[in-house]
Amino acid sequence: METLLEGFKAAHPDVTVKWNNFDHEGYKSAIRNFLTADAPDVVSWYSGNRMAPFVKAGLFEDVSDLWTENKLDDQLKSAVKSMEIDGKKWGIPYSYYQWGIYYRKDIFAEQGITPPKNWA
Repeated sequence: METLLEGFKAAHPDVTVKWNNFDHEGYKSAIRNFLTADAPDVVSWYSGNRMAPFVKAGLFEDVSDLWTENKLDDQLKSAVKSMEIDGKKWGIPYSYYQWGIYYRKDIFAEQGITPPKNWA
């Protein structure tokens, strides 16, 4: 994040940037307060259903234009649906990680379970 901020400051020296770094659990509580009081220009938050209450309350802004201008629909294709509510995009992902399903081959073999070959 510090590298990202330094790059932004270098590209936009006339913009003052203040980074507030919270602990994870503290932030989940604090965001509800500061979005309704003295909201920052940029926040980090979850996508999908976790962002929906803030969108519905008018606390997040539509950033669909940024997706279009930067051709993000192609670059971030797998994330598009998680950022959309009512056909508009409300965030831009800055990180990504895989969720996986893991199993123990020895237990499957012991129980005579054949691992599935596809999602069906």
